[in-house]
Amino acid sequence: MANMQKMKQENRIKNRTSGLLLAIIFVLAFLLLGGVLGIVVYWKRSAFLVAKINKTYVTRWDMLQALEKQYGKSVLGSMVSKQLILEEAEKNGMTVSDLEIQDEITKLQESLKSQGKEMDAFLAERHLTMDDLKDQVRVQKLVVKMIIKDAVITEKDVDDTLQKMNPPKGAKQEELVSMRNQIRNNLQREKLDTVYASWSKSLQDKAQITFYQQYP
Repeated sequence: MANMQKMKQENRIKNRTSGLLLAIIFVLAFLLLGGVLGIVVYWKRSAFLVAKINKTYVTRWDMLQALEKQYGKSVLGSMVSKQLILEEAEKNGMTVSDLEIQDEITKLQESLKSQGKEMDAFLAERHLTMDDLKDQVRVQKLVVKMIIKDAVITEKDVDDTLQKMNPPKGAKQEELVSMRNQIRNNLQREKLDTVYASWSKSLQDKAQITFYQQYP
């Protein structure tokens, strides 16, 4: 009988010791994890924090919320338009080759160079990478290919605009040719903008779009 009581007492002591040991291990693990997380947060604080004003921190979440509130509507609108353009291009078998994109990039570089500017500065001002620019060019070229048939500029359009400008008498042939080319390009851009506005609206009207977030 005495032996049984002794064994029960020893078991109770063992259970208490085991429980205490588990509690100590849990606390140590918690402190270790907290220390590791603290180190990670400190060394990678730029992933969580963007600024500190006196004693107040500005978190990346705060920053994203402010950006979304200010630019969410326009950015989402651009994303919707781009997706619809890509789907319409695929449906119509429209593609843009790397060579076509590079040709546009080269033209832009030459234009910037004539203005004393560099491509790197141009990209930096717009917060773009070269891949971003190429993607924009690709989408723009797809749009032009799909709507150019509805944005034709005739020689009569050029003549009428030139007549309204009242070019100087005695202008050299080269000057007149240059003026006509500039007029044609300007009219083409204006016509493309007008056609694109109605074409893009038509795509959105026909598409099934569900917005889960509304922006002011």
